[in-house]
Amino acid sequence: DIKELVGDDTVTVDEVTKHYGSVVGEAVGGGAVLPWEGRFQELLEFELDKVDKFSRLQTNAIFSDLRDLGWQCRETTAEEAPALEERIDRVASDLVALHAFVDLNFMGFQKITKKFDKLSASATKSWFMARVEQGHFVAIDFDKFFH
Repeated sequence: DIKELVGDDTVTVDEVTKHYGSVVGEAVGGGAVLPWEGRFQELLEFELDKVDKFSRLQTNAIFSDLRDLGWQCRETTAEEAPALEERIDRVASDLVALHAFVDLNFMGFQKITKKFDKLSASATKSWFMARVEQGHFVAIDFDKFFH
């Protein structure tokens, strides 16, 4: 943490340069970028990968559960119906939670990049949101779960 390195809340460009190197690096698009901007972009990519992986796992698990439930519905007796109903409710809750996860993360990526651009006078939001829109979690077709 830079505050631990310099010992107070005020940080100068010289102190940052001393501890972290030159303040100018190379941006993804080829322009000049501050090292912290590049680090922010790396963190965004890392978080996007985590969101995509989680949504992929959840999507596969829900599809698998729905497939299993389809078979069980055909073979369920009256005694087994309450347990099957509970399982259907769990899968439905998982689906609702996944939809909320997708919405929340999309909105979060929008808000954090907008705030970063405002504070840093950069254009991170435009290139990153284009990347987000290509992500797995945004492309989930929730209607497919019902066909």
